[in-house]
Amino acid sequence: MEILEARFEHDSAGRLAGFGKDASGGVLPRFVLGRALEGVIWRFRWDVSTNLVQRVARLAGRESGIPIDTGDCPARPERFFAIERLLAEEVGLSVSDGGTLHERVVRDGITVGEIWTVA
Repeated sequence: MEILEARFEHDSAGRLAGFGKDASGGVLPRFVLGRALEGVIWRFRWDVSTNLVQRVARLAGRESGIPIDTGDCPARPERFFAIERLLAEEVGLSVSDGGTLHERVVRDGITVGEIWTVA
């Protein structure tokens, strides 16, 4: 999911530190999960606590890549609600406060992956 690497700048620990030159800007997400046929990749913003990173990474690591060959968006990642809840609790929000975005990654008219972000 090279799109994540291009969209965001990363610090020496691999955390999200800013937007890359191909991104439109806005609020840097606290968490990003990308899924594709090749597997799953996730990143955290630089200021997310180490304890939370460990807890969420255990959930994200259990997600699987997605076979996107029909052009349809697959179902929401199985553990994403739990991930959202953990991230929201740290900043005193509820999951219903929003802040989650979903984006399909399309190349040559074919969906090749998806990106989920939590602000």
